[in-house]
Amino acid sequence: GVLLWWDDYREVRAQYPRFSLEPYEIMFASLMIGAAYRAHTARERIEFIFDDQGLLGNNAAYAFDIARQHLLPSEAADVIAGYPIHRSDKEFLPIQAADLYAWHLRSVCDKSVTAGTLQDSGVLSQFRGVPSTFQILNKDELTDWAKRFEAANPTGWTD
Repeated sequence: GVLLWWDDYREVRAQYPRFSLEPYEIMFASLMIGAAYRAHTARERIEFIFDDQGLLGNNAAYAFDIARQHLLPSEAADVIAGYPIHRSDKEFLPIQAADLYAWHLRSVCDKSVTAGTLQDSGVLSQFRGVPSTFQILNKDELTDWAKRFEAANPTGWTD
């Protein structure tokens, strides 16, 4: 999972207006980068299958392609088995489990922020043995992304 704070995102976008990636695109790419690092460390290949998001999913896959070129060392990129694909959760059942996990993770994050301390979930504890990655993209990391993306394409990504 990936956590991105709206205030950090808005501040970085204001400072780097050509950094035109949307939050979903950033989190999508960040999740794949984190998983690629984990797979590289474990010396495994990894394939990405996401819930169908229509055009947003296509844009996110493009954002990852750019991130892979500019943020991911080639040895970690080499573990990725191919381009990310999207499937319907009605046709590809493992996505339903991922949706359940993501929902509970969001719930824990929301409760933790409200309470000011990490809140545990009985459901999430059932997932503890499943390999996963979790990242918090803070303002400094978003700023690094923005600088690298703008340096790689000074006219922006929507041109």
